[in-house]
Amino acid sequence: MIYVTIQFACIIWLLLQVDMQQVNALHIVLLFVVAAIGAWAVISMRLDNINIVPALKDNHRLVTTGIYRYIRHPMYACVLLFSAVLLGTSFNWINSAVFGILLVDLWLKLRHEERLLSERFPEYRDYQKKTKMIIPYIH
Repeated sequence: MIYVTIQFACIIWLLLQVDMQQVNALHIVLLFVVAAIGAWAVISMRLDNINIVPALKDNHRLVTTGIYRYIRHPMYACVLLFSAVLLGTSFNWINSAVFGILLVDLWLKLRHEERLLSERFPEYRDYQKKTKMIIPYIH
């Protein structure tokens, strides 16, 4: 889907722009946080339920445990934080624009996915009321 293509193009662009001389301890710590959130999300979701395309599998399950107890889209949080770290090593107006495109793309992808989940799982609306979208404690 177009969302995934744009997402990967933006991430690859930002990866290619990394200035290794600008990488500092904060960047490293944040990358470990990204890895921890991502691992917790994969463990909670299980590999057979993960799909990078915003579409539901036939046997898709709604997961509301693990990290999904706190935020509905931890993988989006990982992509955003990872990309922000990349941007932080090579901040300029072009890279900022690419990050902005990524933000819009992920927002559209996320909204599409939420619509699909709401249609498939009647309990999703209640789950939305109890959890935050991407950042815990911030709606």
